[in-house]
Amino acid sequence: IHSCNLIHRDVKAANILITSEGVVKLADFGAASLKSCANTFIGSPFWMAPEVILAMEDGQYDAKADIWSMGITSYELGEKNPPNFNMNTMRALYHIGQSDPPQLLNKKWSEDYKSFTNSMLKKNPEDRPTVEELLKLNFVKRQHSSSDLINLLIECSKNARKSESSA
Repeated sequence: IHSCNLIHRDVKAANILITSEGVVKLADFGAASLKSCANTFIGSPFWMAPEVILAMEDGQYDAKADIWSMGITSYELGEKNPPNFNMNTMRALYHIGQSDPPQLLNKKWSEDYKSFTNSMLKKNPEDRPTVEELLKLNFVKRQHSSSDLINLLIECSKNARKSESSA
């Protein structure tokens, strides 16, 4: 989508769909911008890039905001919630805009996964990789069968339902 000068502006796990064949699709383009740069405050707060939060005072942002949101989504998929999820929305927005970015540090994660996720969570958008650069990282290049992905999703779905029913 970035090669078409489109910024999604609401990348998060809830907007990522997976078909029964394991094909990944991005949904909900309601917040998308048809420009190569944008300056409006829009998106889901916990996934917003610092430059989106600060857009009103600092100017424009570009597709690298989606890269940040993908990093938060990757973090969310591993840790079950995005960073700062325990904060109220306004405090989380302030924290995202003013604090160091979150990093996956837990030893349970592979170095490839941590490197993939943490590379997207750079405060300065210019330091974040492009989609093309992300596709070259070991975490993405490793081959997995779609049945592995589907089995993992089924397991995660069952665990989520168990968590919801016990809450």
